[in-house]
Amino acid sequence: LSSPSVLRKLSEAGEKAMDMAVKECNLEGLLSASKFFAERCGIVERDLLRLCHRIEELGALGAAPNMIGNAVHAVVPAEKAGWMLGILRREYDAQVLMDGFGRGGATVKHLN
Repeated sequence: LSSPSVLRKLSEAGEKAMDMAVKECNLEGLLSASKFFAERCGIVERDLLRLCHRIEELGALGAAPNMIGNAVHAVVPAEKAGWMLGILRREYDAQVLMDGFGRGGATVKHLN
């Protein structure tokens, strides 16, 4: 991160991602901008980016890799959540958490 060229790359990606998030000011836009930033910076493993794309193919509103840790977060409509959870558990050897959001905040509903 001390390299001027790396800092320039991160700054440019960050500015573009912020523009994207502001332009599409909703949850989908935020997730899309987050994924764009991760892709553009090259700081996230390709497997995580492929997983994000797969989750979106399955019907998520959006998915993005976490900046810290080997994880992905996604927002999925409730009616698709159980079905998608089953597919992801079959296709990937990974821990899958499913949270529910509501007035009381997030609660863990399933843990693999």
